[in-house]
Amino acid sequence: MLDQSDFFHEHPIFTHNIPLDASFELSLNSLNDFRNLNKTVNETGRRSLIALRDSDLIFATGTEIRITPLPDAKTTSRNQRTYKTLHTPNIEFPIRQMCVNRSGKLLAVAGNCQVAVISLPRTGYLKLVPSKVECRAVQVGQYQHATKSAVPISKIEWHPWGKSACTLMYDISMDPEDPQQTLSFMPERSRASTIRGDTSSREVVSFCFGKGMADWGPLTVYALTKSGDIWAICPFLPSNAVIPSSYVHALEYFVRAKQDGVSNSQSQSDLDQQNSGRLLSTLYAQQLKYVVGLSKQIPESSSNLFVSPSRSISVSPPVMARSQPVRQGPFLFQPSPHDLDGDGGNATDIIYINAAGSSPLHSENDGNEEGLGVLVVAFSDGKIDVCLDVEKVEAMWDTTRHTPTDVPNLELPMLAVYETIDLGLVAKLSQAKFPESTLWFGKQPTSEGLLDLLEGNHPVFCSDPIYQDTVYLYHSFGVHSLNMSSWLQALASSMREGIENQVEKLVDDSIGTEVTCLLNTILPEKRASQPVIGICLPSDVYLTYCLFAATSALNFHVFELPLRIKEDPLVGEQQSPANLASLPPSVMSSVPALEAKDPSLVSLLVKEPYHAPALTSGSSFQTWRNFALSSPASKRELQITPEVLREFATIVHRFQLHIRDILISIHQLQERLMLQDSEFRRQQNKYMEIVALAERLKGEEHTKLQHRFEQAIHEQKLLLKRSDKVLQGLMDSSSPVLTEHEKRWFAELKRMKDDVLGVSSYDSGSLKARTDTLSNKLEYYSPSLKELSKRADQRRQESDKNVLALGRGQETRVLMRLGEQ
Repeated sequence: MLDQSDFFHEHPIFTHNIPLDASFELSLNSLNDFRNLNKTVNETGRRSLIALRDSDLIFATGTEIRITPLPDAKTTSRNQRTYKTLHTPNIEFPIRQMCVNRSGKLLAVAGNCQVAVISLPRTGYLKLVPSKVECRAVQVGQYQHATKSAVPISKIEWHPWGKSACTLMYDISMDPEDPQQTLSFMPERSRASTIRGDTSSREVVSFCFGKGMADWGPLTVYALTKSGDIWAICPFLPSNAVIPSSYVHALEYFVRAKQDGVSNSQSQSDLDQQNSGRLLSTLYAQQLKYVVGLSKQIPESSSNLFVSPSRSISVSPPVMARSQPVRQGPFLFQPSPHDLDGDGGNATDIIYINAAGSSPLHSENDGNEEGLGVLVVAFSDGKIDVCLDVEKVEAMWDTTRHTPTDVPNLELPMLAVYETIDLGLVAKLSQAKFPESTLWFGKQPTSEGLLDLLEGNHPVFCSDPIYQDTVYLYHSFGVHSLNMSSWLQALASSMREGIENQVEKLVDDSIGTEVTCLLNTILPEKRASQPVIGICLPSDVYLTYCLFAATSALNFHVFELPLRIKEDPLVGEQQSPANLASLPPSVMSSVPALEAKDPSLVSLLVKEPYHAPALTSGSSFQTWRNFALSSPASKRELQITPEVLREFATIVHRFQLHIRDILISIHQLQERLMLQDSEFRRQQNKYMEIVALAERLKGEEHTKLQHRFEQAIHEQKLLLKRSDKVLQGLMDSSSPVLTEHEKRWFAELKRMKDDVLGVSSYDSGSLKARTDTLSNKLEYYSPSLKELSKRADQRRQESDKNVLALGRGQETRVLMRLGEQ
């Protein structure tokens, strides 16, 4: 396996094309850059600047995109590692987000308000001589996004069922300029309304796609507003989609079963229930019409029972006459989520999890089990709401035949809140300790001002490629892991099997999500933090299961993640140690000499591999066919003669010899088996001793050792302070006052600083202010100069074409002569 820690150390791909400055840190000075609009930082704060395409790592810095293969670090030395730059002259905006499609051929990038799609190079690009690889880049929706009045991009994501994996609401293969479909999660404001309330409830900050197997989950889109409201639209399917044929059949069965259930209950109900039943019947009739429209697009070969259920088919969304999907929401949270101390944060991201109860691996549950849907919402103050999607959203259309009061579903959709997680960001910022030598404005700083940094925090989710019940959250203060396997799988199994007592017990026990802080980027000495600009988890077989995290200061971290093993075969009941005295002498003769001081550290097996005796192999029994009578068989009756009896005696003797050899071989195999069993028990006992030693080291020994380290660090700090005092005393004794040359030098430095930066922030005579003024004037006159240059080029081209034209002097003389006449 490849050691990623060695790869990230001083790799040339992680170098900025511009010098680092304070804007790459979230501090009280740069907080306005994270909050204000029309800045270089995206309004939503979402950043995703690293991505993986199989084993290729993609990194974006500014307008430049770099790519390098991760296995290259395994075969090349540190000073020979290199990367390639994707030459995309169409991209002139700073990149804030990246997303690779499922085929690994296209890369979607987004800035503040612009979107582009890049065709990634094929494998083997590193062998090319040029440092830049030519790649085709297409601007997406220039008339909608590349304008000054465009709304900032909140999130980009490829639709999982888009045909050829090229659907971003725009079909890149058809027309990247005009969107194929448009979804609106917010109603239009009435012109007559003059009341201006909180706009956070109308600002969408993230979205996600639902999941499921035999319901409307995969056709549902969830949107999250800044205030924490969740809206949904169902059904939504790309104009050119590829979906599993088994899903269409399962969805049709699901809708027909609901329709039959309403028909049966309607005949045994009163008048009010019959009216509501009619509305539900109308709704299910529309759903069935939609599903039948999908079923008609399935080829006849796909409807065969012997065809694989995972076969994908190309479909288009059925057209419902004069009907559009209804916007459903906002969702009701039952019970109401807990609020953290303080004013509360803004919602930033949402993710949908669909985990089955039988397998922890990320798969389609073998196509047999339906998982439990979970919606997880993140907030800027470190609050995480975990909600169960118990009553999933169903397809619903806005028909002109019904008035708003006749909509079949009068109740708002609901989410069951399982728990509210506190990442402890407020506590970390409140308990931040500063060095004693740190002074701000002549005073010792406090941690109260750091709480304002939460306004610039924007947590973002990332799913695990192996375990679907685990998600990762990166934000401005580090990376956290959320592991829900302790309760999600058991709850999904109990709900699927209908065991109500077990479900109630799981809910009452309040088994929470396991939260682990993988990275902390808070810098107390600077009163700042280095935001994480992206994380990724490789799913390639040649790379270890780990997590890559990159901060804004280009500090890269690698975290080895543990694989889940249901049970350790070596951790069981401790058996009695191997008794070498009980072994036969023949077995002990094959044991190597115990040269070590501790005999338990020497293996009982020899270094050479063991070979079974030849007589126990299958080929040796083929020799028995040679034991037949030497005389050929004949049809006449066998006559007993002395020769025949001697031949029988010879064959019997051969059988006896061979049987004896087999018994000897079996005895040797039994002795070898006893030796291996003893060696196995010895290794198992040694393993248990190592486990006990490790546990002991983690306990009191670890605490003592950590205390000794802390004490040594404290003593080292005291020694450094004493050495500083001694050094300062020596300097004061040798030169108590500044010399005349030193005074002149410091005065000259102060004068140069005033000339460059100015006496105050508004000094117009400083070089910095004059440079900014010249830059603004140059930017102002540049269009005029370009226009004049273009006109001069046109005149020059016209004069070159018209060779017989008069010069200026000739033209003047001709006009003078004409004037005299």
